[in-house]
Amino acid sequence: MISWSKFDKFAPYCFIKTSNRIAGCARGIGNALAKHLDKKGFHVFASCRDPKSPGAEDLRKSCSSRLQVFQLDATNDESVQKAVQFVKDNLRTCGLWAIINNAGIQRGFILELSSIQDFKDSLEVNALGPARVTKAFLPLLREFRGRVINMGSVVGQSLSEINDNMLFFQSPILPFL
Repeated sequence: MISWSKFDKFAPYCFIKTSNRIAGCARGIGNALAKHLDKKGFHVFASCRDPKSPGAEDLRKSCSSRLQVFQLDATNDESVQKAVQFVKDNLRTCGLWAIINNAGIQRGFILELSSIQDFKDSLEVNALGPARVTKAFLPLLREFRGRVINMGSVVGQSLSEINDNMLFFQSPILPFL
């Protein structure tokens, strides 16, 4: 886990906050991180699956003009390519400092109670989404010597100790760390 103090040393470099479908910058830790980095002087590209959501609107109202909210569905190749173009078009002189893959969905915890679609959705959002976004942004990251930060939850690990029916890919972000 990266502490807030680690980020404090890097402002005002550019930063992109990418997120997946449900728990993106519209709420939770993604929302708090976007606000914090904006306050620290970062240029933040805050992606949301639904840029008109209450959380996205809150970011627009409560943050400076350095924070830009845009749409990104990490499960959709076309949406990811549009996001890359949006960032390219709006990058200023400082370059791309990082992408943060944050968020995911919580489905498929218990084998008997979950559908196959729950497992497919979980894999698509929690594993393939970060890989898709990271791959698309690699040219910008390489150009500016940026980094990738993958955030995940230990929910899958901690719950697997409680119930033997947990599946291994509930925390698929770990192999990318």
